[in-house]
Amino acid sequence: LAVLGGSSAFTPLLSSALAGLAGEIPRLQIRLQGRDSSRLDPVTRFCNLHASARGVDHAYQWTLSPSEAMEGAGLVVNQVRVGGWEGRILDETFSLPFGYPGDETIGPGGLLSALRSAGPVLELGRLAAARAAPEAFFLNMTNPLGILTAGLGRIPGLRVFGLCELPQVVLEKALAAAGFSPDGVEPDYLGLNHQGWFIRVFREGEDFLPKVLEALDREAARRICGVDLEVLLEWKALPLPYLRLYFHRERERQKLENRPRPRGEELREAAKALYEEYAKRKDPALPALLGKRKTPWIDKALAPAIASLLGGRGRTFYLSGVEDGGALGLDPPGPVERLCRVDARGPEALPFHEPAPYKGGPFDPVLEFMERVLRFEEAALRAALSPGEETILEALLAHPWEIPLDKARAMAQAMARIQPWKGGVP
Repeated sequence: LAVLGGSSAFTPLLSSALAGLAGEIPRLQIRLQGRDSSRLDPVTRFCNLHASARGVDHAYQWTLSPSEAMEGAGLVVNQVRVGGWEGRILDETFSLPFGYPGDETIGPGGLLSALRSAGPVLELGRLAAARAAPEAFFLNMTNPLGILTAGLGRIPGLRVFGLCELPQVVLEKALAAAGFSPDGVEPDYLGLNHQGWFIRVFREGEDFLPKVLEALDREAARRICGVDLEVLLEWKALPLPYLRLYFHRERERQKLENRPRPRGEELREAAKALYEEYAKRKDPALPALLGKRKTPWIDKALAPAIASLLGGRGRTFYLSGVEDGGALGLDPPGPVERLCRVDARGPEALPFHEPAPYKGGPFDPVLEFMERVLRFEEAALRAALSPGEETILEALLAHPWEIPLDKARAMAQAMARIQPWKGGVP
C-alpha cells in the first residue's frame, strides 16, 4: 500500500483503523510518502509503535520519492494536500470579501483548490500508471475530489476512482433521527461528490424515503443535511449538507465571516502539536488530540475500502469516476458519484431501482442540478489544465451560483495574481 501525502498528522488514525481490520489484511507493507522528512519520520515511527502494540503485522516505511512509494504497489491512496493548510485557509477565505462563502470543494474556493492541485495530482497519477502494479487502483481522497478524479480519469492505464463517506453518514443519521433501522436498506443516490441527493430508499421493495422525510423535524434537517426542512420537502429528497452552500448561501457566508478563525488554522495548529507528540511519544495509544478532528472518512470509507481492494470482504461505498453521467442522459456527461460494490476485482456501480432516474422523469430537478455542477467542474478542470485569467473567468461564470460578470472578473483577476498553479498562497 502506497499512501501519497502520508506525512499527514492524522495518518495514525488510518494505521489504527487498518489494525482493526487485520483479520482481513493480516500482513501489509505501507509506504508513506511526503515532502518533509521531519514530519514523515515521527508519523511513521508512531504508526509502527501503534501497529506493534496492537499485535498486527503491518510495517510502515517512509520515503520522499513518489516513484519509490508506488513501485510495485498493489494499491495507491492519494491524500496529498497541495499547498498545505495555508492552501486550505485560502480556499476557505478567498471569496468572503466578494460576498460568497468559502470552501475547498465548492464555488470559487473549490476552483482555487483545483488550480493549485490539478498539476501535481495528475503528475502523481501518471507516475502511478507507470510505477504501480498493473492491476493496482489509484484511490483519490484529495479535494476537490470530483474535479481531480475527472482529470485523473483521462490518464491512460490508470484505474482511478474517488471515495467519500459523506452519503453513508448522512443516510445513517437521517434514518436514526427518523426512527428507522438501517438494516436491509437499498438507497438510490444521485449526485456528484459533496453535492448529491438520496432520491429513494427501499426496504423489501418499498420506497420509504417519504416516511423518513415526514418524520424529520426542523432541527434534524438542519443538523444532518445543513438545510431548512422545506428544502427536503420541496425536492422530495435527502440532500448532503454541502448543498447548504446553494440553498442558504448568504447565511453560510455570514457564519464563515463570524468564525473566530478559519478551520484550516485550527487544524494546522493541531497538526503541529501532533508532530511534536509523535516524535517523543512512548505510549502506543492514539493521542487524545487526534479526537479533536472528526475523521469518519477513515473508519467508514478509506480503511474498509483498502481492506476490500486488498482481498478482504466486499463492501459498498460511494465512489466518483466509476460511472459517467452519460449513462443517465446527462449533458455534459462527466463522472458522477454512485453507490458501488467493491472487492478485490474493483468497483462496480449498483443498479438503480426501477424506474431508473433518467432524464425526462420525476427526478429531473436533481439531474438538471447535476448538469449545472458538471458544467462548472468541466470548466474548472479546463482552467486548471490551462490556467489564466480568461479560463478562470469562464469557470466562475459556469458556476450554478450565477456569479455576476463584474464579481467573476474581479475574482478571476485576483486568482490570476495569486497564481495557485505555481504554488501561490498570499
